[in-house]
Amino acid sequence: MKISELAEETGVPVGTIKFYLREGLLRPGQLTSRTSAEYDLPHVERLRLIRALLEVGGLSIAGIRRIVGVLDETEPSPINVLATAQQVVVVASAKPEPEEPPTDRARRWVEERGWFAPEGDPILHRLARAWDACDSVDLGIGEDDIDVYADAMRMVAEKELSSVPRDAGDAVRLVVLGTVLADPLLSALRLLAQRQVARESRGGVPVRP
Repeated sequence: MKISELAEETGVPVGTIKFYLREGLLRPGQLTSRTSAEYDLPHVERLRLIRALLEVGGLSIAGIRRIVGVLDETEPSPINVLATAQQVVVVASAKPEPEEPPTDRARRWVEERGWFAPEGDPILHRLARAWDACDSVDLGIGEDDIDVYADAMRMVAEKELSSVPRDAGDAVRLVVLGTVLADPLLSALRLLAQRQVARESRGGVPVRP
């Protein structure tokens, strides 16, 4: 199809498609003359992925470039795709850093648990910040509590990763969109569970939301 047809098929304006081509997010089409090219289904799928990463995932052009760079490898490993997508999601949602650095408690905890966390890992940094914030308001969340939460999250992770597709593009879609959209789902389930446990602990007495 021509670029105008590609735009009509995907709902992405021609000018935006050309921008993606210049940025390296989209592979060039097959040249049919000096000034025109033809595009096919992989271009349609890539454009839909880019739109999802921008509109739902809230990622930057730089973040998307990292992801498509992995996708465009000859034989991308699904694990590498997952890791890249996860890192990009974390960076995209990062908040300005407070002046006070986080404590090293999270690093010690993850090492004792035997979980992988490389130096400079933004996910571990997020855990450290969140844990310190809990301490700042005296929530009293200790390592035993974190262990319980971690066990529950491992069950969630095993469920999610058991269905990771072999196709690299589908893996990105699952991790990025799944992470963004599933977080509110998990949060709602947590609130429902809290209410149910509170209700049961009071002998079935209704507990208001």
